[in-house]
Amino acid sequence: MGSGALKCFWTVVLSLTAGMLFAIEGKMFCSLADDLQDQFSVYPPTRPPHLSACSKVVKGQPVMIRVILSKPAIRDGIADVLMDLSMRRPDGTFKNLAQDLPAIRGKCSGQGVFLSMAGATMVPEEQDPFGVYEIIAILKDRNNGTAHQTSAKLELMDAEPAEGGVMNDRELGQYLITYYNDPHPEKLLAAIRGFLELEPTLKRKKSFRPEPTLMSFSLILRQNPQLIPAAVAFTKSLQDDQAKQYMALIFNSCGAGIVEKARKDLDPATKLFLDKLAQMSDPLAMPGKVCVSGDLDMLWHAFFITGRAEPLRRMIPVLEPGEEMTISECKAKGPNPSLTKEEKVKLNRHVIRLAAEWSLKSNANNHPQVCFYLEGMLLRKQVEGEKAAETLAKIVASSKFNKKPEKKSGSDGASARK
Repeated sequence: MGSGALKCFWTVVLSLTAGMLFAIEGKMFCSLADDLQDQFSVYPPTRPPHLSACSKVVKGQPVMIRVILSKPAIRDGIADVLMDLSMRRPDGTFKNLAQDLPAIRGKCSGQGVFLSMAGATMVPEEQDPFGVYEIIAILKDRNNGTAHQTSAKLELMDAEPAEGGVMNDRELGQYLITYYNDPHPEKLLAAIRGFLELEPTLKRKKSFRPEPTLMSFSLILRQNPQLIPAAVAFTKSLQDDQAKQYMALIFNSCGAGIVEKARKDLDPATKLFLDKLAQMSDPLAMPGKVCVSGDLDMLWHAFFITGRAEPLRRMIPVLEPGEEMTISECKAKGPNPSLTKEEKVKLNRHVIRLAAEWSLKSNANNHPQVCFYLEGMLLRKQVEGEKAAETLAKIVASSKFNKKPEKKSGSDGASARK
């Protein structure tokens, strides 16, 4: 009897100790960005993710709801944390959104921080009242019975008119290359106005291609359907057919849903352009691979708007040398050499490889997200080709963001963050 009581006592003490050491914790946040999953799955485990949080939205604007967790209890190497989501409306009433969503489930060391497996995308609808909404998550650790509540507040505001004005060249460039890190969809029309005013000057340059910039505008509009009415009204106000054609390209690349929503209120000229575009492949689609130098421009614009790792993945294969003709070899043939078709292909391959290497090195030194993605791909051996991996390793090593953080023990690689 005595030993039974003692055993029971120790069981209680051990359960309490486990609960104190491994009481599940979490922090909810709301964001307009959708690149967090990539950051958690691709970054090295020692690199902290960049959280681009938001606290205000307008009707029709999608917002991502995610939870970052830590200290899950581990049983037999497995974590098992569920999550309930609810919402407190501005009038104080509650609405249950979901129950028993998977937060962390599966093999896990328990060390570091984790992005919840489940999340939600919320889109305020027309009938929703203005005011402050509180999104609440209750984390339930089924391995030790502990629970934790976290919440975030979102203010639903009356839709502000799209920002007026016209961006100059510098403002437009800054807007596009930092959007993934600091999204401001309300400035989209000011950016488009700036591009249309700059276009006559830009097109005098032999290298001018409007597609990368137009793709950026399309990606922003696709992420922010609440801007469609303002974009349609702006398009109808345009007098120039070339400008209308550009807007048709932007709408068309947003997908059938947005095209259908916009089309009913567009002017006949823009509808005609959309009809023609419907008969061809999307000119603003992100390239599946790099075949010409312009594909690199498209992929970089896609990265700067979305912050996703995929555009970088599509650049990397060209870093692996193939059969090439170097620029020196081309010059050795004379001032205006007559190259064969095969030689042109080899020269193009060489030039694209150099351009990809230069752009990756430059941007890895200016954007930590580029550096950490490349570092993570190398760490997880996701880079095919020995020479390509060597080139990326040098790029990462030379980046100013490659200062090694203090080493800590215990990491789950793809899932955890210190």
